[in-house]
Amino acid sequence: MHPHHFAPMPPVMNPFWLYRFSTLALVAIFSVVVIGLCGHTSSNLDEIIRTGAGAPDRSYHYAALGLAVGTVTLVSSVLMLLFEFFFEEVFTSYVVFEISWLSILWMFWVAVGSVTLDDDNNLYLGRHNCFDYTEVLPHIVRVGCSEAHAIEAFEFVTFALLFFYVIALVVVALRYRAKMHASPWTESVRELTK
Repeated sequence: MHPHHFAPMPPVMNPFWLYRFSTLALVAIFSVVVIGLCGHTSSNLDEIIRTGAGAPDRSYHYAALGLAVGTVTLVSSVLMLLFEFFFEEVFTSYVVFEISWLSILWMFWVAVGSVTLDDDNNLYLGRHNCFDYTEVLPHIVRVGCSEAHAIEAFEFVTFALLFFYVIALVVVALRYRAKMHASPWTESVRELTK
C-alpha cells in the first residue's frame, strides 16, 4: 500500500493506542485551558503590576510563554491525532518522531511551568493562598494569583502526561525490538502495538 494512503477507519483500539489517544486528547484540552488562562492573565498583567504586586522593574513572561507552548502543543497533538486517523504510516506517527517531538514538548512544559512558578512567587510575593491578600489590594490581584496557580497546575500536569507517555512508548518500542528482532523506530505506533 502507498505510505500515504487514505485510511478512513480508526486504528485498532488496543490498550496502548487508547493510552496514546487519551494522552494526546488530554494534552490538547489542557493546552486550550492554558491558552485561555494565559490570555486572560496577560491582558490583566500590567494592571496587576500597577497595583503594587511584585517588583515593577521586573518583567513577567509566564503568560506569553504559556500562550506559545500551549499553541504549539495544541496544534501538534491535534495534527498527530488527525493524521493517525486519516493516513496510514505518516511520519508523525513514527515512533522516532513521537519520542523526539513529544520529548521536546514535555521539556517546553516543564520549562514554562518553572518560569510560571518563579514569576508567581515574585509577582505575588510567594503567597500560596491567594486569599491572603487583604481588601487593600484590588480583586484583580486575587484573580491573577489564582490564575497563576491554575496555570502552574495545568503546565506541570501536561508535562507529566507527555513525559510518562514518552517513557511508555520507549518501553513498548524496546519490547517490540526484543520480540520481533526488528527496528521499531520507523514503525508507526499503530503497527508497533498491533
